[in-house]
Amino acid sequence: MAKATEFCIGVDNKPGTLAKLCGALKRAKVNIDAVSVSENAECCWVRMVASPSATAKRILGKAKYHYCVQPVLTLAAHNRPGELERVEAMPRQEVQKIGFEIAILGQTGLDTNDSTQKYTLRSLPGRFSGLHLMSIMYVAFKIIVPDHDVGFDLSREYQAALALHKKQ
Repeated sequence: MAKATEFCIGVDNKPGTLAKLCGALKRAKVNIDAVSVSENAECCWVRMVASPSATAKRILGKAKYHYCVQPVLTLAAHNRPGELERVEAMPRQEVQKIGFEIAILGQTGLDTNDSTQKYTLRSLPGRFSGLHLMSIMYVAFKIIVPDHDVGFDLSREYQAALALHKKQ
């Protein structure tokens, strides 16, 4: 799981306001990684994960949007029924294979400050950011050698994810 910033933005419930918000972010080259909208007669609440978050904050402030931010954990998974269950049930040997592949890839350097999904793995389908790969590797090593220090501290995020998982 990767850390991200979620924005909760209040906008008027009028045609074109969401398009205006998205357009302002687009012009600043801010990517919207996830979005949800809830509405009532007077207003809409737009929740989004956007990157780079510092640029999103600057644009939202400059455009005088009312918003708040909170840290969230994200998980990229294929959009198909049962995907989370499949990942959880993955054999330990497959988890080790994925963790080791990321560790080897990391020897040449992973850019954990860029949210661009520019990395691929042979052992796992999809494209990943450097932080996403480090998050996967952290969890993999917690499963295969729990006391090993991977050199990248995600212990708080890992404990939060475990707590969330136990609630389900």
